[in-house]
Amino acid sequence: MVDSIKGKRGKSKPALPVKVEFHGGVLEGVCVNGKNYVAMKPIVEGMGLDWEKQLSRMQTHPVLKDEVSPIRGVPSAGGAQTTMCLPEN
Repeated sequence: MVDSIKGKRGKSKPALPVKVEFHGGVLEGVCVNGKNYVAMKPIVEGMGLDWEKQLSRMQTHPVLKDEVSPIRGVPSAGGAQTTMCLPEN
C-alpha cells in the first residue's frame, strides 16, 4: 500500500507522517508535497461531536467541501489509516 493523496490529475503523491502543533496540543497528520494535513475524525470526536454528522457538514460546506480530502498514511494506534483530512492552513 502506498501512502498518498490523489492529485488533481489522479496521480499519487507520497505522504509523510507529521505532528502539527495546534492551540498548545499536537495533532497527527501527514505532509504531502510540502503541505501539512490533519486528520479530522480525532478532532471532532475529541470535542464530543458525532463524526458522521460533522463529515457530512464538511462535505457540503461552501469552503470546506473543496478542502477536505481522503488521505492514506495518517498515523493511528492501529497503524497508518486512510482518513478525511483538512490542510493545516
